Amino acid sequence: MARLVCKKTVEFTAFRFVQVCGVRAVIMLVLLVVGSVEPTRAASNLPSPEGPVVLSITGSISKTNNAKSAEFDMAVLEALPVSTMETETPFSKGEYVFTGVQFSDFMSHIGASGTQVELIALNDYRVNADLDQLIEHGAMIAYKRDDAYMSIRDKGPLWIVFPWSDDPGRNWESLNVLSVWLLHEAHFK
Repeated sequence: MARLVCKKTVEFTAFRFVQVCGVRAVIMLVLLVVGSVEPTRAASNLPSPEGPVVLSITGSISKTNNAKSAEFDMAVLEALPVSTMETETPFSKGEYVFTGVQFSDFMSHIGASGTQVELIALNDYRVNADLDQLIEHGAMIAYKRDDAYMSIRDKGPLWIVFPWSDDPGRNWESLNVLSVWLLHEAHFK
């Protein structure tokens, strides 16, 4: 039987503790104990962003760092497995080297599930994408172009890019709408 001490060095049973100390004392004790326990987040092992949040993820994800979402600043994104891609884009001239995280690695990192994701840009451009299509075609969340962070003026800070140059004969038209620049939110469904 649990034994508690109240004001005196005399030990009491829990029932006697309530009688002597009162219900208010018991409630305060419970609140003190509950308040001192760190909430468990078995699946949430994501570090919290310390800088400005550049990407917020909601929906069918099992790992979070802010209530029901996963938020990323540049440092948290850069801590993920780094990938580079050298490619031309249909939206700019010349070949660039993009640095970022493969979409498949990103999904694994946040425990994403479902079949679709809504990608949302800073300018409120929105598109629903099939997750299999993004993964199959090598989509990457890029945060650098030619070793420099991308500004909002230059389609950043985040841009979904594809390896367009790897297969120039492929019809990329259907994927070009998924190449969201100014990316700042994603909702997995």
